[in-house]
Amino acid sequence: MTKKGQMEMQETILVIFIVSVIFALLIFVYYTYVIKDIENSGNELSEQEALVQLASITKYPELRCEISNCVDMLKAISFKIISDRNKDYYLRTFGQKKIIIEQVYPEVKTDEECTPINFNQFDYPNNCKFWVLYEEVPPKYTAKQVTSIPISLFFPERDEYRLGRLNIEVYR
Repeated sequence: MTKKGQMEMQETILVIFIVSVIFALLIFVYYTYVIKDIENSGNELSEQEALVQLASITKYPELRCEISNCVDMLKAISFKIISDRNKDYYLRTFGQKKIIIEQVYPEVKTDEECTPINFNQFDYPNNCKFWVLYEEVPPKYTAKQVTSIPISLFFPERDEYRLGRLNIEVYR
């Protein structure tokens, strides 16, 4: 009788062990699926946040035109200096992102960044292609997502409108 009891006890322990392993594997698979789903939701929310910020940037008084819905490029040049001086405020507003305005039409032959030095030259705005408005890149990131919308660029010194693209790079 004792050998039969020992065999049944070993079988019971083996069945409990196998059920426990299967249960642990199911929990692992479930949590892996849930974590991936949460990451996807985070990516979607991050993209939606970038789109909302893109739409609202043209409404900032530091950048907007007085007459129509456009970006005043004279203000855009000074915005980089203002954002560097008030880093805490703009870090809370924009977070760790890079905001760039790129001139699309008429096409510019150079790939230079527009700076106050370029602004003071005779051939401005044909001597540079993009303006970095805000840049706060984290030291380490795993992914970068770029979202963009078309905008109207107004150059008040020439009383001229051009077509541009507003890009936001979001880092994760």
